[in-house]
Amino acid sequence: MRPSCAPQVEARSNPHAVQYHALITRHSRPATHNGVSLFFLQTLAGLVASEHGREAAEKLTTEQVVARFIAPRTRDLGCRFADVLPDSVVAPPRYLVSHRWQGSFLHLVTALSQHLTEDHMAQGHSAMHFMAKCA
Repeated sequence: MRPSCAPQVEARSNPHAVQYHALITRHSRPATHNGVSLFFLQTLAGLVASEHGREAAEKLTTEQVVARFIAPRTRDLGCRFADVLPDSVVAPPRYLVSHRWQGSFLHLVTALSQHLTEDHMAQGHSAMHFMAKCA
């Protein structure tokens, strides 16, 4: 029997970690509803920066962020990361974002934030689909 994709809440003193872990819940969505919001990416970037310090976090690649923050929460559960996120941050995507996994994750989120703000999407409610490697 495959383990449930139930919430995995870790006790941490980091306020961003609490917010991030508070987002985790179990959903089952069709593949067409796996876009994540800019708000979620900004929250994850804040967690990464608070845990590693801004300067060190800017050097972390998207691949490293996935390995440290996303894969551990889904590897043993056997589900997609979108399946453990709440409806408020997952929706059908409006954009397809193609990016280098070896590039800085924080720089990616900053560039997306600037682009979407310029497109009058400053509220962060547009979902994007990120092509992800399997954990």
